[in-house]
Amino acid sequence: MSKTGEHSGNLVASEIAGMKINKELYDFCKAHSAIYIFGAGKIGAGFKNYLDLCNAKLEGFVTSYTLEEFREIYEPGKTGVVIGLSDKYLSEVMPMINSIVSAQDIFLSDSDYREKLGRFTFEYKRDNLGFCFTLTTHCNINCKGCCTFAPISPPSYYEYGEFISDVTQLNKMKLQPIRITFSGGEPFLNPDLFDILKYTRKTYKDIKIQLYTNGTILPKLDMNRLKELVDIDIVLIITEYPSVIDAVREFYKCADSIGLEYYIINYESVKMFATYDLNPNGDAPEYDFFNCLHVNSTDIYIYKGKIYACRRVSAAPYINESFSMSFQVREGDYLDIYNTTENEIYNFKITRHPFCSYHNHEKSRLFKWGLSEKKADEWIVY
Repeated sequence: MSKTGEHSGNLVASEIAGMKINKELYDFCKAHSAIYIFGAGKIGAGFKNYLDLCNAKLEGFVTSYTLEEFREIYEPGKTGVVIGLSDKYLSEVMPMINSIVSAQDIFLSDSDYREKLGRFTFEYKRDNLGFCFTLTTHCNINCKGCCTFAPISPPSYYEYGEFISDVTQLNKMKLQPIRITFSGGEPFLNPDLFDILKYTRKTYKDIKIQLYTNGTILPKLDMNRLKELVDIDIVLIITEYPSVIDAVREFYKCADSIGLEYYIINYESVKMFATYDLNPNGDAPEYDFFNCLHVNSTDIYIYKGKIYACRRVSAAPYINESFSMSFQVREGDYLDIYNTTENEIYNFKITRHPFCSYHNHEKSRLFKWGLSEKKADEWIVY
């Protein structure tokens, strides 16, 4: 058996729609006239980067070595302390903090959230960098509310020559990805897919290469083609959809027989999606951007010479044309890979981008999967 594992697509959707803690932290900061972060390590640095982007009244850091100095400037009800430490230090540190700071002036989030914010640093993005190439804009299923806007995107794909040119440029910057991901739309609709995969493996001999697919084209491929995926060590990440599930699950037997690795994002009995509604008012609160999966990812999203903050940015022209909207793509929403530097790319990953103002993740909700009718309300909320 070569299957690498399974994961619940519904659980992922629920996690996307359920993140609210950023609002709690933001409200805490707004309720105090001065904010200090306790902990000047990696987690504290991540908190600082985030709070700076939220325009919090951040005064600096406090550590166990400066706690007595902090005692002199602490004002109950006015000075807030955000805990930027991992769990292993809490038992030692919290008694010291509690002896000085009132409980209502301390913000202590759960461990997962602290660790997550601790990854919001230049260094972490650099050391865990991934490339994610959008190989096609279109798809053969066209799901309602698709997060890549495939139902309203005209057929387009990354051509082999374009891909080689862009990868060559990325390599000139000496970027060192720890993984490469291919996605769409549906990547298997790209006629140059196998040439791209083979070139990628030749260029990046030892790193993980994974490909997201709905799996519908896999049963139709020649066995020799499937064996090529094995030979160049490609891991398939297959999202199961109700309308095509039987054929795809039958394919797993074939994959197992040839040693093809795959990972399943299943849907249980009913498949759920999380909304990715865009609001043309552009009034999403500053703190909300950290709810975005793209912000939390260390991947850079690449399509035809540009690095995007997320797929919504590159799809903006299709959204505007389909629904007579005027979503703006502004300076800061993308980088031109032929006119940027390595450090600018890492900083790009710890930045709130202008397009973020159109999407309030905090208001994301769940809905039952279905096929798209290409209506505006699948993606736009007024």
